[in-house]
Amino acid sequence: MAARCVTERCSQMLTHGPLHLLPGLPGLTLVRTLCLSSLQLGARRYTGRPTLADRPVVKMPQGDDRPHMLHVVWRIRSTKRRPYWERDVIKQLMLERNFFPVVHKNTESVNALLRQVRHLVRIKPLVLKHGLPHGDYDSTLLKWNGEFVVRRKLNSLGQEVVTDGGEELKGRQEAGAEKEPARDPESR
Repeated sequence: MAARCVTERCSQMLTHGPLHLLPGLPGLTLVRTLCLSSLQLGARRYTGRPTLADRPVVKMPQGDDRPHMLHVVWRIRSTKRRPYWERDVIKQLMLERNFFPVVHKNTESVNALLRQVRHLVRIKPLVLKHGLPHGDYDSTLLKWNGEFVVRRKLNSLGQEVVTDGGEELKGRQEAGAEKEPARDPESR
């Protein structure tokens, strides 16, 4: 028994089960139907969320166009009223605080997580103009464009200065210590 499907616009239908009259509406029938055209090739099917395997592979450039090593990521949108899986990705990326920079490696696994929440974050490449500092992060600054700047502070009198060779100097106090004798704090 073939019937016509108005909602799915299918011409080939199969009817399963008996026809039932709806109470109070004469002439209308409730029919359980199966559309044969949905079983044909090229029909739309729900396959779920796209995976990384579905996306095309991007070849890595060589030479000067090499990709950057590190990302600087800021969360710029709230996670309120967002799905639980986006909040979980934000926690995995350690972006719970708003407008707080986090540095991540430029790897496929991190990029896959960032791609899921790209509408909530700002991603910039980390640019190291002066190179990485060697343990002294007090004189560094991370700008909003991803530039990592090493600022050298002017040393005031009496503070220790670390030179490039790792030797510690006392600034101008060494010369002053020879001229004036050291005062004993208990001699008052």
